[in-house]
Amino acid sequence: MINIQTNIISATDIGLIREINEDSCHTVETPNGYLCIVCDGMGGHVGGAQASRIAVDCIMQFFFKEKYSNIRLALKESLDFANLQIIGTASDHSELKGMGTTACVLLVQDDCVWFAHVGDSRIYLYVAKEKCLHRLTKDHSYVQGLIDQGIIYEEEAENHPDRNRILKALGIKEDLQAEIVEYSVFPAKGDLFLICSDGLSSMVPDKRIETILSSKNDLQEKENSLMSAAKAAGGLDNITFQLIRISQSPHKKSIFVSKNNPIKKARKKPVSLKYALLIIVVAVLLTSILIGRKGEQIQIETPIVPVDSTIIINQQDSILENSTSKNIPITHNTDSI
Repeated sequence: MINIQTNIISATDIGLIREINEDSCHTVETPNGYLCIVCDGMGGHVGGAQASRIAVDCIMQFFFKEKYSNIRLALKESLDFANLQIIGTASDHSELKGMGTTACVLLVQDDCVWFAHVGDSRIYLYVAKEKCLHRLTKDHSYVQGLIDQGIIYEEEAENHPDRNRILKALGIKEDLQAEIVEYSVFPAKGDLFLICSDGLSSMVPDKRIETILSSKNDLQEKENSLMSAAKAAGGLDNITFQLIRISQSPHKKSIFVSKNNPIKKARKKPVSLKYALLIIVVAVLLTSILIGRKGEQIQIETPIVPVDSTIIINQQDSILENSTSKNIPITHNTDSI
């Protein structure tokens, strides 16, 4: 079988506001396949940068150690290993207390792609044949929970006061519970994976990213365009991302599970107390008026049908056809953790 072949390019920049780059990224070929990592550090200038570096180093070490038969389990254990190393380092150095990092790990192995993530850094797949961008990960964040519940629109998340509140990260607690992809992705030739910190995704809307990736520009020009777009939007955070182009694949069709946010309407605002009281007052007044009309009666005359008449009612049965269609993702068997 023809294995997947890739062209990979990485970019990281301090942005326009921050004084230090706390992001880390790396790509390397390991005994388990080609490994791509993006981490976004947090917890202060020194702590954030240290945490993201430790995460990248530990994950690389793990996949160089041996060849694993269960990749899902290996991804989980690599992140658990990095998590404990960050926690241990912080406990030994008081100045690093509270440091942590997000992490996105992608592994290209033989004819498929595996990945895992923690936090609000993202992995996207641009499907060349559809010219459509799909999220493969869903942010572990408070705001994403509000979107999922239909409380806010996705557009509102961009300016939400809790937009930077993430629910999972390496270095916070020992019970990490990283999210591991359930089924591997089968990309087709021309597809593009994008791994990025929120310095890109929070600055550049998905539609704009999709437009840039759908251009006929080469990989380097796409990288330049993404970086320029993030800075043009303010460059408020460090900007780090990797582009992985599938230059050869045995698959004619891209097979994956999309996690794009569904289009939902925000919940209706509750009726205000003032408006509710007004409704009650009007209802009471109407009831009083109706009760006060004691002398009036409303009579409904029932038509009399002659005895020798025959009433024929023609009743036709109606059939309601209700058909629904669902797009069921193609899945395949894989080892479970």
